[in-house]
Amino acid sequence: MPKEIFGPGHAFLRDPQLMTLPELTRIVRAFRALGVEKVRLTGGEPLLRADVPDLVRALKELGIRDVALTT
Repeated sequence: MPKEIFGPGHAFLRDPQLMTLPELTRIVRAFRALGVEKVRLTGGEPLLRADVPDLVRALKELGIRDVALTT
């Protein structure tokens, strides 16, 4: 991330402002009901989540046939 934009004074989201696993799965469940079969997790942020394995597992359990991660 460029230091000119995201320097030490940049206000990043705090943990309570990040989406929880239940919130993410609720959204994906709605998209799955509309026929979505592929989900791509993007950016470096997914790998910073302690629950990323649980997230991928939950997506697969919801019937998402193609789960991809791009950093």
